[in-house]
Amino acid sequence: MGTRIMTGGTEKVYSAAEMWVEAALRTDGSLFTPGEQIWTSRWLGELHRRFLDNPDESKASFLDKLQRQLEGSPPEVYQLIGEVLYIHFLIVTTSNSADERQRIDTVLRWSQTPVEIPPKLVAAITPGIATPGTGFHMYRPFQVGLLIEFVEQWKEQDPGERERLLNEPWAFKEFLMGVRLHSRLLRDNQNTPRIQRQALLHLTYPDAFEAIVNLDHKEKIAKTFEASITEATEDVDQKLEQIRTALEAQYVSGDHFFYQPEIRAQWDDQYNPDLWGDFVIRARAYANSGRLASEEIDYKLEIGGKLAEARQSVLADVEGWGSKVKAGIAGNLIHPIEQSKFRTWVDKSPDDVLLALQAMWVGDDASMDERVRDFSELLPRSVSSGAGTRTTLMSVLLMGMAAEQYPPFRITLFDEAYRRTGYPLPESGANEVSLYDHALNFLDRFVEEALARELTIHNRLEAQSLVWAILQARDESSQDPWSNHKVAELAEDLLWASDYLQKIIEGLKDKGQVIFQGPPGTGKTYVAKRIAEWCKKYGGDFQIVQFHPSYSYENFVEGFRPILTEGSHAGFTLTNGPLRRIAKQAADNPDATFILVIDEINRGNVAKVLGELYFLLEYRDEEITLQYSGEGFSLPKNLWFIATMNTTDRSIALVDAALRRRFYFFGFFPDEAPIQGLLDRWLDKYDPSAKWVTGLVDSANKELGDRHLGIGPSHFMKRDTPLDERRVRFIWEQAVIPYIEEQCFGDEEKLKQFGFERLMGNPEEVQAEPSV
Repeated sequence: MGTRIMTGGTEKVYSAAEMWVEAALRTDGSLFTPGEQIWTSRWLGELHRRFLDNPDESKASFLDKLQRQLEGSPPEVYQLIGEVLYIHFLIVTTSNSADERQRIDTVLRWSQTPVEIPPKLVAAITPGIATPGTGFHMYRPFQVGLLIEFVEQWKEQDPGERERLLNEPWAFKEFLMGVRLHSRLLRDNQNTPRIQRQALLHLTYPDAFEAIVNLDHKEKIAKTFEASITEATEDVDQKLEQIRTALEAQYVSGDHFFYQPEIRAQWDDQYNPDLWGDFVIRARAYANSGRLASEEIDYKLEIGGKLAEARQSVLADVEGWGSKVKAGIAGNLIHPIEQSKFRTWVDKSPDDVLLALQAMWVGDDASMDERVRDFSELLPRSVSSGAGTRTTLMSVLLMGMAAEQYPPFRITLFDEAYRRTGYPLPESGANEVSLYDHALNFLDRFVEEALARELTIHNRLEAQSLVWAILQARDESSQDPWSNHKVAELAEDLLWASDYLQKIIEGLKDKGQVIFQGPPGTGKTYVAKRIAEWCKKYGGDFQIVQFHPSYSYENFVEGFRPILTEGSHAGFTLTNGPLRRIAKQAADNPDATFILVIDEINRGNVAKVLGELYFLLEYRDEEITLQYSGEGFSLPKNLWFIATMNTTDRSIALVDAALRRRFYFFGFFPDEAPIQGLLDRWLDKYDPSAKWVTGLVDSANKELGDRHLGIGPSHFMKRDTPLDERRVRFIWEQAVIPYIEEQCFGDEEKLKQFGFERLMGNPEEVQAEPSV
């Protein structure tokens, strides 16, 4: 049989495996600290006594239980279990070594004299060789236990026998398979760690044993190609050796030989090489684009990190766990309506939610099936209904366990992927457990198919992200309210040109706060509300406040308010204002946009109302101490401010340069975009017979001669009553003329120029072609 061709960095894995064989099997040395005695019968026996003969049957995590079991151990025991875990993880492909290294480092730090993993060995964790499947991770204590008991019994052999076994692969296999598991943890689970046995075979003898840890696959291959077996044997690996020798005359040799499409199609009856080949070609194109991490993986890892933090708070039942959970599920992985229903459940029934989440998140040893089943039993149908929808929610929550192992699920995404690849659909009426298990098995299959075509997919999250990208299931324009497509949709509804609205959104994304300035009736408040309502439509929220001369910091941020205490005694309580309330909402839901609309900002004493917010508006990444509560406070980046300013108001002079520097300003003036021609567009759409009103307004604005004093179109944009002459006259005399009187105070002759009869009687002005 040919020597393995090592690709994708696997040479680092095999090099680390050789170092382990030398340190642990040939000698009593150490993988992390060469020259020291770590893999000795003494320390193996001590680890056996503390870990294998003292099983922790609680629902705590694997590491939490292991820490309790090893408490008070000598430093050598802590280092030994760290090296055992390293070999356990070595077979597994992963996108990076961070998670595995963190687990090993955590164990090593329990020691009074901790050691570190050498950089060369850290680099070997990442490439991996196989995707062992869920059982390998679900039953980690048993896999790790097999390693310990194997080396223990190995040490019982005399040096000559050990050397013989290291020179004869088939004798080594006979010894490994003959290891009887005697510990309390494993004596009733002899077959559970069979994946670890297969991994040890390949790591120790990569040229003799295939890089296949799935025994069922080995047996299928042997049965399919039994005609190639010339020497009778019952050993499946010896059969594969003969089969490979025969097939290498026809097919290219190399790693993952039996997973080449043309070979796999023969032994796997569910395999369709053409469909999978096309799927992998598309995956490779996207993987090579350099966009996979930034567009599909990074944000999911961030969500997984938030949920991992929420998980720790839930398991410890510490204050604030609900906010962390709600922040963790924010984003586009769960539909906004489903998010809202779940958040409401958290707020209204925290005890029930806590119990359900603990059932989902407790311990590291529970299987995925157990977690989903237990959570599903406690999740009310009123909160989430439909197996597909419920599975989506549960999959996102499972990301708090390990995002790379438990990626997000969406039924339409996976059903389409099954059809594209010829993979069987789940059974009709499948429950949440079956749906998610089926999806995970599909992703494992995708990893194998890709690897057979020389595309390395490191874990399930990467596989899911490639599927998502291939099928374009992550529709940015449908989830992001500020995508070009969605902004254009809102602009069309406003009868605006989309480029001007896009500028406003760009200003909000850049600084986080803008001011709409212009004369009355130009739609400043209306547009601010529409933008705010638009963000709420996509999972965010908004509040509206109006500044006025008596409005204060205590109203806006926080302050003491009078209350009646028990016994009807007067007292005061510290109360949050609208700013703090919406800031908390934004912090709890970082993937949605929240907007605070401040109407007529210049009518209040802005410096007094905003207080220390002057600083925070410019430095969003920093925190400042609030003057009443004494708490640290910062402005979330997903909280935007839209303020309106009436340019005819005398108080505009009170808006100082400091405020102006912190806001972008957008003009709403009748003689320029986006307001210019707006009334004509509105009338053309809703009341074409009244288009003459455009000429009336344009004539008056020409007489005024000052864009800051112009008459805005909003006076006439009324959809409830047709704009006949009687209605227009009423609006003109009761709304427009009083406004003009204020501007022309003391100039009666000028005021006469704006009489309705005069303007209507001026054919040149009234019948002029309306501006567009």
